[in-house]
Amino acid sequence: MLYFVYILECADGSLYVGSTNNLEKRLLEHNNLKSGAHYTKIRRPVKLKYYESYKNLSEARKRENELKKLSHQQKDKLFMQASINNQKQIFKKINKTLKKLFPKIVPALRFSNQWELLVATILSAQTTDKKVNEITEKLFKKYKKLDDYVKAKLSEFEKDINGVNYYKTKAKAILENAKIIKTQYNGKVPKTMNELVRLKNVARKTANIVLSVGYDISEGIAVDTHVKRLSKLLGLTENTDPVKIEKDLMKIIPKSEWKNFNLRFVEYGRKYCPAKKHNHKKCPLQIEMRGEE
Repeated sequence: MLYFVYILECADGSLYVGSTNNLEKRLLEHNNLKSGAHYTKIRRPVKLKYYESYKNLSEARKRENELKKLSHQQKDKLFMQASINNQKQIFKKINKTLKKLFPKIVPALRFSNQWELLVATILSAQTTDKKVNEITEKLFKKYKKLDDYVKAKLSEFEKDINGVNYYKTKAKAILENAKIIKTQYNGKVPKTMNELVRLKNVARKTANIVLSVGYDISEGIAVDTHVKRLSKLLGLTENTDPVKIEKDLMKIIPKSEWKNFNLRFVEYGRKYCPAKKHNHKKCPLQIEMRGEE
């Protein structure tokens, strides 16, 4: 028999520590207590925040008393670590399935050097990779070197990339970046996060892509719309802000997996689980999480 030590969060925000040999039954009892019943501290409804299991009753009782002595802050740390451990297990299941679905993964954007990767990534904001590849196929033939961008006329360059969203803003940013890189970085795309995010229209997502794909440097995890949506959907984060999501993912994913996990996750979003309405129960990762074959 297993004995459970648990912590409940009550409706008023208070925490209750208890123990039982039937956790499911005890939760039902806590949520259906009548006025004047036992456990008068509890304000219903309650939510299970944390639990541990023990084979020995005396060990469970001892741990129960230890948890009761913890401060609210210490309990919060306990919850956070438990959440991280759970998310690590979720990641392992997800990553195992992604590797089966995409044994070999390559970036969707086409490029031949770090500068072209930077250009393509800037163009890809709010635009599909397919559309960007159609435009860069001609663009990279016309503008073969960084100096070609430095000398380019803005009005002409705008026409060359017309077809991506916000093409005027992107055209100005790309040509300004060409001049910055030529004068400040000796014609080479910088390879640090701090330097990259100083460029025009370059935030952490774009910088992470350039570093990981262009230089094989893992400094973070690129969070695009697919990663943002799927991370929340599959329980890897509770946040919606891309910067906070990136921090959450970096805590649970080994650094050696950052690059390829991102590429596979994005491709999974495109091929199997798009943003448009569909039946999530048929998505491969949802099937894996349910433990179905």
